[in-house]
Amino acid sequence: MAEAGWILSWATLLQALVFAGILFHPGWTERKANRILLALMLVFAIEKADQIFLASGAVLDHPQFAMTGNLFGALIAPLTYFHIRCRINPAARLGWRQFWAFLPFGLLMVYAIATYHRLDVEAQRALFVTGDILTPANTLIIPLIGDAVSLGFLGAAILALRQHDIRVRNWFSTIENRTLSGVRTVLALMLVIIAIHFAWTVTGNSGVGILLGIGHFLMINALALGALTAPRDTGDAAAANMSAPQREQTTDQIELLSRAQTLLSADGLYRDADLTIARLARRLGVAQRTLSEAINTGAGVNFHAFVNAARIEAAKTALTSEPDRSILDIAYDCGFNSKSTFNEAFRKLTGQTPSQYRQT
Repeated sequence: MAEAGWILSWATLLQALVFAGILFHPGWTERKANRILLALMLVFAIEKADQIFLASGAVLDHPQFAMTGNLFGALIAPLTYFHIRCRINPAARLGWRQFWAFLPFGLLMVYAIATYHRLDVEAQRALFVTGDILTPANTLIIPLIGDAVSLGFLGAAILALRQHDIRVRNWFSTIENRTLSGVRTVLALMLVIIAIHFAWTVTGNSGVGILLGIGHFLMINALALGALTAPRDTGDAAAANMSAPQREQTTDQIELLSRAQTLLSADGLYRDADLTIARLARRLGVAQRTLSEAINTGAGVNFHAFVNAARIEAAKTALTSEPDRSILDIAYDCGFNSKSTFNEAFRKLTGQTPSQYRQT
């Protein structure tokens, strides 16, 4: 192993162990997503320890411990997927039916036992001495199958995140802190790692291998920092993962939608930056799903857009009636958390920035 690769492997190993130690604290393991992440950090540590073990030459003295990293590496994609699922929905239940995701790991274990671990120590050592361990199956076929499996888990995670985005817009009036941008970073890194691993498998270039190590280092950081800085789970987080069925609009829904619009505008409820559909439904005396259906079918938008429309109408009035008032003050007063978010929402609905609207 080149010196840079050696240092990178050690740094990644120590990094994974440090984060695993932090996540092992009872205050963090109460979250299901963090328990899965703890297991993932240990898997990364095992994989990096195996790389160091192979590069150090110690494999010839203890060949019975070889191939461990490749085996446990098959757990990275499914554990990452389940960690993201639980970040998206803390109430997600993981039962025996989800164990299908670990089938590739099981098949790889059977293959490793049949072709390597069942051999005695001398036979294992001979495979490394002669280079017979570098079969097409070990160096090309299995790694490429692993990349395909990882892509499948990546696609499933992206689909779950998109569904989450839709539900969040149906449930919350302010979504800036609920879009899970950290999860998007992890998914982007995962895609890059799969591409680099594919290139490394096909070319065998050591420089590409170092890029792969950098990718693992960055992914561990993104996973850990995203989990450690995530807000505590709330009932609203679980509620956001309940989707209301779509139906044709009824008379009751039209009346409910009118009441909701009146409550938002006349009573100034739009000013609440943390307004949720659950809170608005309680004020209206109806079920959350009933209100969600009325907004989706009656207004043709999600809850986030529905509330923003009321906020923008109030902002338009303030911009013209109070010309000396700052735009930022109007934005905050209308329920927006930042000027950039206000500008984006205002332009989307009016085709102008707040400054341009004020000048017209």
